[in-house]
Amino acid sequence: SIANNTWTSLAFNTDIFNDKNIHSTVTNNTRLTTPIKGKYLIGGIVQWDANSSGRREIGISKNGTIISSISQLPVTSPDFTSIPIQTVDVLNVNDYLELQVFQSSGSAINVKSSNTSPYFYMIKVG
Repeated sequence: SIANNTWTSLAFNTDIFNDKNIHSTVTNNTRLTTPIKGKYLIGGIVQWDANSSGRREIGISKNGTIISSISQLPVTSPDFTSIPIQTVDVLNVNDYLELQVFQSSGSAINVKSSNTSPYFYMIKVG
């Protein structure tokens, strides 16, 4: 459940791949932590429960600061809203990334938890 008008880091309790131990499902489970300095492709996707009020945003933060965000405004459909995000950034060892969400519907809304949402990843590309 994501509170109204509050940026929230999503927690992840399952890993599909976890090379180099970049994520813990117990400690700091909102974070992907960089094991090797380099250039990384970073992305994610979030689906929201149905609600046609306000706006929805998704962002990627590095060490607590948003480095990329996408906003969907206005939300015009009462069906669920899906927002993908992707960016490339140079990361140092032990930099951490978080997938953050924001919504302004006037009340709390759930992020859908399914086989397609939420997803969060980083891939070393250089």
